[in-house]
Amino acid sequence: MEGRNIWVCGGAEIVRQLMENHLIDRFHIAIIPTLLGSGIRLFPEQKGGIELRLVESTQYNGICELIYERREIGIQ
Repeated sequence: MEGRNIWVCGGAEIVRQLMENHLIDRFHIAIIPTLLGSGIRLFPEQKGGIELRLVESTQYNGICELIYERREIGIQ
């Protein structure tokens, strides 16, 4: 996608709007292990799915950071 990179760190509503408009090319997801009896969704429900491919993973201090990019359909 053309244009400048922006970093969005926000709630589910802003992420939902960006995902619906196909404006997120890369997802940085940090997994910080905490066992919960219940919780909120990482991403809001949406129609259809988004195909992603893992491009990087790192681990530090018990945290796992995963970086995914949008995958074009038909490309592995």
